[in-house]
This record gives sequence, structure tokens and C-alpha cells, in this order.
Amino acid sequence: RTLTPYPKRDLPPPGQNQPQDPNMPQPPRTMQDMERQLLDHFLEAAQCIPFEYTSKLATFVVRRPYGLVTAPELFQVVSSHNPHEEYSKRAHVTTMSTLEVAVSIAADNSLLLLHDVAGVRYKTNPHAAEWKVVPNVDELDRPLGNVTYIDEQANELEYSLDEILEEALLVREQYCSTMISTALGLEKRPPPASIQASIDQSPPLTKAPSRDVGVETDEKGMMTTAVPTTVQVDSSGKSAPPDAPPPAEESSSSD
Repeated sequence: RTLTPYPKRDLPPPGQNQPQDPNMPQPPRTMQDMERQLLDHFLEAAQCIPFEYTSKLATFVVRRPYGLVTAPELFQVVSSHNPHEEYSKRAHVTTMSTLEVAVSIAADNSLLLLHDVAGVRYKTNPHAAEWKVVPNVDELDRPLGNVTYIDEQANELEYSLDEILEEALLVREQYCSTMISTALGLEKRPPPASIQASIDQSPPLTKAPSRDVGVETDEKGMMTTAVPTTVQVDSSGKSAPPDAPPPAEESSSSD
């Protein structure tokens, strides 16, 4: 008869059932966990990396997270529905869709706002009072299209909103990736205080005394150790050659 094989037990991976040291730091599970753990480094990175980019089409300003004020007059116009306090609570670099990008189009100085995943808020006429809002461009079955404008020489020209939106998405992605890499680099940086403390605690460097050894060669060219030379001084205070015989003692004559 055919024997049914005994079912194998699903064994846990090696080390899973081993007790873990509670004092050992656990690696972050997600990018959001890492951002919370290194929030001070992310804040420092946001203060030093650029947030404004310029191309031939437009100027892009990324609204910084962590409560940092960025171009308040500009974002008060393009993002009046999202005040600074509310934006500071939900904007995080690791969640790219929470960051806003304000765009000033070079052709006619009109404004556009990138928000959420691919939402836009823009005006086809800079002097118009009404804003056009598209919650998510990716869900449209058509492109945003072109905007016609009159330049300073009274020429009728046009620009593509889709090209400007594409650049805004790239700017936001580049900003977030630069922020994350900068924050991780700051996390690996040793603190200056610990470096100075280690220098202060290190023993001072002293030079060991050296001994000079004279080396002589005989007539065959063999090295011989030099013998210290003794300088003789006569009674008059003059030095005599080392091979000179000692001075003769004066004999006193008796009458």
C-alpha cells in the first residue's frame, strides 16, 4: 500500500526562539520608525539642505517639514487651506506624499501647488480668483494640457502643465532622498564632545631618550665601537692630547 508521508513541521528560523537581550537596540522596522528615532538628525538635515530649485520652466519651493517655516507669504497664497500648524503635524520626509511643493511658472508667473500623491492646485490666469483643483492627476484619463499666455512682446505662446507637474514630482523625490541620506550621515557622525573627551583622557606623548653610539672603522674597514675619550687637563688649566704622557712631578730640592 502507499504510505502517506508524515507532515513536516514548520520550524521557525534559526534564532527566533532564542531569548533576546532587552538592552540591545532593535533595528527600525519601517522608514517611519527610523525617522522617529533619528528625528533630531532629520531636523538638522532640513535646516542645511536646499529646498528651492530652479529650471527653465519654473521655480520650485519645497515646504519643509518639522515645523520649519518656509516662504510663508508664498504658501499662504497657494496653500491657504493647509495652515502651518496642521502641515507641521503631518509632513514627514519618509512619507513623500505629505510634502507640498509650490511652483512659480516662469512663462506667466502663475502659481501651482503639488500636494498629496499627485494632486495639483493651479490657476490658468495669474489674475484669476478661482483655483482649479485636481485631487489626483494619475486618476485622470487625460493630460492636464497646455496653458496659453501672451508674453511681453505680445506673442501668443503656451506651456505644458504636465511637464511642470513632472518636474515638481522629481524635485520632491530628490528632496526627500537627499534628506534621508543626510540624516543617516549625521547619525553616523561622532559627537564633538566625545572626541574632545577622548583626546583629553589620552596620555601625553613623550619622546624616549636616545643614546648616541659612536662607530669607528679600523684600517681594514671593520666597524669597531668607539671608546670614550678622556681629556686630560694639566695644572695650568690647558687640555692635553689623550696620548700625551702625564706631566712630570716637580721635585723639591732641599738645601
